[in-house]
Amino acid sequence: MSYRLRSLLTTLVFVAISTNTANASIYDTFGDGARGTAMGNSLVALSTAYNAVYYNPANVLAREVNHFGLGVTSLIPDLRLKRVGNQESAFNHKLPQENLGLQLGISVPLGGFFDNKLGLAIVLFHPLLRVTRVESIDPAVPFFYRYQSLPNKLILSGALAGKPWPWLRFGVGTQVLAELGGRITAGVSLSEHRVQSRSIDLDIKAVAAPTAGMNIGPFHGLSLGLTWRGPLELRYRIPMTVDVQEIGTLEFLAEGVSLYTPGQSALGLAWESVPGDDLG
Repeated sequence: MSYRLRSLLTTLVFVAISTNTANASIYDTFGDGARGTAMGNSLVALSTAYNAVYYNPANVLAREVNHFGLGVTSLIPDLRLKRVGNQESAFNHKLPQENLGLQLGISVPLGGFFDNKLGLAIVLFHPLLRVTRVESIDPAVPFFYRYQSLPNKLILSGALAGKPWPWLRFGVGTQVLAELGGRITAGVSLSEHRVQSRSIDLDIKAVAAPTAGMNIGPFHGLSLGLTWRGPLELRYRIPMTVDVQEIGTLEFLAEGVSLYTPGQSALGLAWESVPGDDLG
């Protein structure tokens, strides 16, 4: 390798060991697929096929073959809170609930004119027991943020990868989540003890976060991967109007951010004694 390339590798390794992780999404906490879970998410330089959409979009072209995958994830948290000295509190703690997740993924290298220099991949994660769920928990209530409602969201991801040279791959992608908005109105009569009217109008809009990645190598089995993921969050803004006939109109506003995943960058260095293409 040239002097400039060695200098770049040294700098990237130094940056990687001097930064802290920011784990928040379901993939960060539980891993993406069986291989990602088993390897502790250390797939920035070793991801292949459709799981590269999350770990490193550049590696969609790590294996130049069509790849389709279907998986089911069972999330059974076993978490407890024990108060110091068994002291009682006015706020009961909140524990996460179980869920099942279905994942579908496909990656395709483009042949013909592109000669496997471009590749596409799409991944869908769909919770089965509890779909996208927004929780706004009182700050005084103890709960596990990373495990509470983060698994309960539908995520659609996609990536486009390019390989200008056999030793260099790069990729860009996006993660898509839904954003909630709308209005709730109701009319109440105190004298008649009944609700006279009610209406709910909710809008669901897509919000996206960009992703990008690069992979250098392999050089004698050594590969370097670098990836970046933008922050992803679900914002909600729901005005509520209650018309009380004998009193007047009461207006409320439910507004906030939920299912937040911070922006992240990751660096991975991997060495394979046997090239991946030679593995049976």
